[in-house]
Amino acid sequence: MRRLVVALSLFTATANCGNPTAEWTALGFNGRGCDASVTSSVELADGRLILGGWFAACDDVQAMGLVVFDPQTGLFSAPANDLIRGSVNDLALLGDTLFVAGDSMAPQGIGGIWGFAQLDLVTGQWSTPITELAVGIVDALAAVGGEIYLQSSLGLIRYDPATQMTTEILAPPTSINALEADGDQLLAGGGFIEIGGVSASRIARYDPQMGTWNSLGASLNDIVFAIATDVDAIYVGGDFSTVNGLPTDGVARFDRVGATWQALGMGTFTGGSVRGLASVDSHVYASGVFTSMDGVLANNIARYDVMSNSWHALGDGLTGTVTGASGFMRAHDNQVYVGGSFQHAGGETQNSVARLIAASGQWQPLGAGSVAAANGSVDEILTSGGQTYLVGRFTEIGGVSAVKIAQMDCGSLQISPLGGIADHQIIGAVNAAVVHGGWLYIGGNFLGVGGVPANRLARYHLSSGQWEAVGATLDGDVQELYADGNDLYVAGFFDNAGTLPARRVARLDLTTLQWNTLGSGPTNGTNGFVEAFHRVGDGIYIGGSYQEAGGQSAGGFAFYLPQTDTWIYPGGDFNDFILSMEDIDGGLYVGGNFQFLDGTPVVGIARLDLATGVWSAPSGPGQSFFTSVSSLHKRNGQLLVGGMFASMAGVPLNGIGSLDPETQQWTAFGQGVEFPGVAFLPSGTVSDTAVCGDQIIIGGGFQRADGQASSNLAYLRLPGPIFVDDFE
Repeated sequence: MRRLVVALSLFTATANCGNPTAEWTALGFNGRGCDASVTSSVELADGRLILGGWFAACDDVQAMGLVVFDPQTGLFSAPANDLIRGSVNDLALLGDTLFVAGDSMAPQGIGGIWGFAQLDLVTGQWSTPITELAVGIVDALAAVGGEIYLQSSLGLIRYDPATQMTTEILAPPTSINALEADGDQLLAGGGFIEIGGVSASRIARYDPQMGTWNSLGASLNDIVFAIATDVDAIYVGGDFSTVNGLPTDGVARFDRVGATWQALGMGTFTGGSVRGLASVDSHVYASGVFTSMDGVLANNIARYDVMSNSWHALGDGLTGTVTGASGFMRAHDNQVYVGGSFQHAGGETQNSVARLIAASGQWQPLGAGSVAAANGSVDEILTSGGQTYLVGRFTEIGGVSAVKIAQMDCGSLQISPLGGIADHQIIGAVNAAVVHGGWLYIGGNFLGVGGVPANRLARYHLSSGQWEAVGATLDGDVQELYADGNDLYVAGFFDNAGTLPARRVARLDLTTLQWNTLGSGPTNGTNGFVEAFHRVGDGIYIGGSYQEAGGQSAGGFAFYLPQTDTWIYPGGDFNDFILSMEDIDGGLYVGGNFQFLDGTPVVGIARLDLATGVWSAPSGPGQSFFTSVSSLHKRNGQLLVGGMFASMAGVPLNGIGSLDPETQQWTAFGQGVEFPGVAFLPSGTVSDTAVCGDQIIIGGGFQRADGQASSNLAYLRLPGPIFVDDFE
C-alpha cells in the first residue's frame, strides 16, 4: 500500500489562508501479469522480453506501456525509460534500439503525442524521427533487412534508422492489420483484396529489393489479423472460414515446398476470431476470441498438432473478460507467451499476459503478487454500521478472493469476502446494490445467488449471512435500486413485476413484499430506462433516458409523489442518460452522459434551482462533450463529483473533484484518476464514492490514482475545513 501526499489546489476565497492537502492512498496492482491489455513483445539478447501494451503496472512494477520480463526469475522490472501516457500497439528491435508503435504516446522527455518513437536501451533516451507521425497512429511494425516497416494512419511506410529517411510503400488506406518479417521479405495481412496493384486476398509478401508484391496464391474469405512463420510454412489467423475453397476455422497454412494452402484440422468451422499465432516445433498455437476450435472446446487459446492434423485445448484456457485486443503470441525457449485482455490462464489468476510450457502444456505465472486493489471495476460502494460493501466486476480485491462482492472494515480498512465466502455463486451480472434495514439488496441479470433461485433481485441478511429471493419475478434485468423508507424502488428492462404490469420501474413494499406501480394503468412507469432516484421533500426525482413518464412527455427527468401515486413534470429535457442526483444548498444537481438540456449545451452536470425552477450549467461553457458524471455526494456544504471527465469549467480534475455550491468553483484532488493506457479516454472513471472511517473510498475503472498505480480502487483523505467529517 502506497500513500502519497499532494498539494490540493483550492479555487475558493479561503485558498489564500493555507491549502489543505489531499492524501491519496494508491493500492498498486500487485496482481500476476499486467493491469490492462498486453499487445506485443520483443526478445532482448540476454533472453529477457520487453512487453508493450495499454497497461500502467505489471505485478508491483509501475511501467506505462512498456515493461521488462525475466523468464528466469519470473519477475517484471521497469525499462530504461517508459511512457508518460498512451497505448503501445507493437514493438520491433534492431540492436539496442527499441521501436515503438502506438496511439497518442507521450515518451519521457519528448513533447507532444506520437504514433511512433524509438528508445535507446543503453542511454534510455527517446526520439521521434518521423515528424509526420505526431498525433498519428501506428498499428503494426516489422524489422526487415535493417529497416522498419510501419503500418500507420499515413499508410505503409519504410523507415531507415541509419539515414532517418522514410519511403511510402502504400498510401492510405491499406487495410493492413499485421506485419511479419519473413527472412529478407515482408508479409502483410489484413482485409485487402488488392495491394500494390496486385490481386491478393488478405495475405501478401513484399520484396524490398524488387519493390514488388506477391499474393502467395491465397484466397481467404475474410480478414487476417495474425501471421506466424517457421522454416516449413507461413500461418495466418483471422476471421475467415475458408482458404482456397477449403473450410477452416480461422487458421490456414502455406506450405513453402509445395507452395500450396491448407486448412488446419478437419475443416469444421465453429466461429470466433484468431488474433495471435506462434509456431513451436511441430505445433501451432492460436489465441483470440473463441470457445472452440475445429469443433474442439477451447477457451480463447488452442494448440494444433501438425503431425496428427488435430486441435487440442490447453486446460481451462484464457478466461475472464477476453476481448479482440488479445493479439500477440511469442515462442521463446520452448515457452509460448500470449497477451490480451483476460484475467485467468489455465484456471489460475493471470492478467493480460501468460506463458505456457510447450512440452508439458503447463501454465506458469508471470509475476508473484496478490491483487492489492481490484482486478475488475468497482461499481457500487455502500456503507452501513462501520462496514463498507464493494460491488463490481472483480474476482480479487484487497489481496483476497471475492467474486463481485466484498466488504471492508472502516476501522482497519481490511477487505474481506462478504460473510467470509469468496464466491456467492451469483449466476450473472450485478448491476445495482443498496443497503437498507440490515439487508444488502442486489439487482442485475442473474438467475440465482448462494444456491438460492433468485430472478434478477435478491437480498442478503447482514447478520445471518443468508440469501433469499425478494418479491415476485421480474421479466427483465434490473439496472438500479433505491431504498426510501419502507419502499425499494427498482428500475430496469422489465415490463412486469410478477403478474403486475410495470413499465421499467416499480416499488416493492418491504413489509408485505408486494409490488406497486408508479402511476396507474397502461401508462404507469416510463417508456425508457431509469438510472437514478433522489428524494427531495414529499417526492422522488427520477432520472434516466425516457421520453414519457406516467403518460406525459418527459425528457428523462420527472418528479414522483408516492403518497398520491402521481407524476409531476418540473421541466428539463435531457438528450441522454441521467445517472446520478443530489440536492444541496437549494439546488438539485443532476449528473449523466447528456450534452444538451432543453436544446442548450449543458454537459455532464446540471443544476435545478428548487425555488425558481431555473436550470444552470456548473460545468461551464466549452466543456468537452466526452463527459459523464456518475457519482454525486454532499458533505459539509460541498459536492463531491465523480465520473469520466478531464475537467470542469476549465479546471483539470481527471474523474473526481468538488464543487462549491455557493461560489460554483471547482477544486481538484491532486491528479485525480487516470486510464492513461487508453488514449481516447480523457481520464479514468469514478463510478462511486463513500466514506469509510477517515477515508473516502473511490471505486471505478482506472489504472492510476494521483499518478500512481491503483487499479479500480483507491483511498482519499481530505483534511481541512472543506471535508472534516462524514457525508451527510
